[in-house]
Amino acid sequence: KVRDGYTWTRPNRRFVGAGVYLPGVDYTPRMGELVIAVDTSGSLTQREIEYFNAHINRILHTCLPEKLTVVYCDREIAGTAEYTPDDLPLVIKPLGGGGTSFRPVFEWLDSYDGEVECLVYFTDGYGDQDTLDDSSVPTVWLSTGHTEFPFGDVIEFDVSV
Repeated sequence: KVRDGYTWTRPNRRFVGAGVYLPGVDYTPRMGELVIAVDTSGSLTQREIEYFNAHINRILHTCLPEKLTVVYCDREIAGTAEYTPDDLPLVIKPLGGGGTSFRPVFEWLDSYDGEVECLVYFTDGYGDQDTLDDSSVPTVWLSTGHTEFPFGDVIEFDVSV
């Protein structure tokens, strides 16, 4: 939880005994650091990238992470960007366009100094997931195509609508 202003719902108890009613601190639930990986391989369409962008904004707005790091990856990490909920709305700028390898993101996570609460990987699911070992970071795969991954939770997206 993070302090987020004041509220009259819970008065400040330190002053109530003296007959003075002042607002108490209000808290907003917030998650820790979140990493979002965006597959930027050549097999993804512009429509899928736009769909990913909309969902990244929804995640940032709903979860209010302390920090959001977006990692762009095709067969290697093409770039990263850091955001907070104050940066809404985001417009992601994918970098890359080659083949797909999921491995670089997990290698990046292994060497990352921050305390990542969760990894959300936006992809079409076509890549080298059969070469992946388990991850120490809870992983959610948001896939517009292939949905078989060796670990994590998988959410299938239908972008044909």
